[in-house]
Amino acid sequence: MRFWLLAASALAIACAASPPTGPPLPEGRVIYRFESLEGPPLSMTTLRGRPVLLTVISTWADPAMVEVPVYKRLHERYGERLTVVCVVLDDNPGMARIFRDTFAIPYQVVTVADPPGFTGPGGPLGPIGSIPTSVLIDAEGRIVARMDGMWDPDLLDRAISTLLPAN
Repeated sequence: MRFWLLAASALAIACAASPPTGPPLPEGRVIYRFESLEGPPLSMTTLRGRPVLLTVISTWADPAMVEVPVYKRLHERYGERLTVVCVVLDDNPGMARIFRDTFAIPYQVVTVADPPGFTGPGGPLGPIGSIPTSVLIDAEGRIVARMDGMWDPDLLDRAISTLLPAN
């Protein structure tokens, strides 16, 4: 019995320390055009040259509200060295503007023209089955990490720091 308790404890520790897993990351660069709340569409190709933290949310999902302060802090901490983009999937695109204004979100908030196509198996981030889903994209436009669900703030901060040039 003692062996099984030790084995279960070791497995629990290993799982807690392991990076999260999800669907395989899509190969190549992320290519997508988002609908901006104001102005011209936002293209992933225009964001190349610095890392991007992209989160996919719905305004009705409680984790979206919990995630906002974390992403605000990251936006403030990293400034121009990191681009933070929030993709809102609500059926009513006007909700994205209300969400942004209500939570005073300082980073980009965008929508997509085809939410089912964006979140499906052929979407640019791979299939999205949980909200939020966030990805880290390197300066070349490739997905290097993904979290289905909420990202632990300390793990996310460490992952971002690996993408930034040393000062």
